[in-house]
Amino acid sequence: MANSVDEFIEAKVQSEVTKRLAALSQGIPLLRPWYTTEQVMELTSWTDRQTIIKKFAHDPEVVRLGLVKRDGKGYFWRNPEFPRWLHDVYWRRKS
Repeated sequence: MANSVDEFIEAKVQSEVTKRLAALSQGIPLLRPWYTTEQVMELTSWTDRQTIIKKFAHDPEVVRLGLVKRDGKGYFWRNPEFPRWLHDVYWRRKS
């Protein structure tokens, strides 16, 4: 009886150790300095790329603050400043 309990505990401990090692080996994702248009679409829950570009890429305040940049791959928004601006300024501006 004691042997089966010991085996059970050993199996349970080994299972937990394996799970934790797997989680640690995945690593921590790096904070990306710029959001893509798709990520901004997720932030706003909007599904149209052109709406995002029209509303944010050409907004004078966003451009003045340097929260947007354009390169050959498209538009990018500064992280974490753009989501903060979106929350603090844009959504309040709408109300």
